[in-house]
Amino acid sequence: MERRQITITDYSKFLKNINRLKPLEKWDKTDVNKYILEKHNECLTVTVHLCKVKIKRFFTWAGKSEIVSHLNT
Repeated sequence: MERRQITITDYSKFLKNINRLKPLEKWDKTDVNKYILEKHNECLTVTVHLCKVKIKRFFTWAGKSEIVSHLNT
């Protein structure tokens, strides 16, 4: 599988998983912060960073950059 397809598959799985917590269209800044805080408590720093990048890219793409503009990636 080529790199681009692996990236698409990875993002798709990630977004499906966080969508189970709450539908993505209903997420706000509080939900983003809560998710990142939970990840800090259960994952390695590098994993938390990757989650931030994926969340920021998705919500920026979705036209909701205001809810992730505070994330440092």
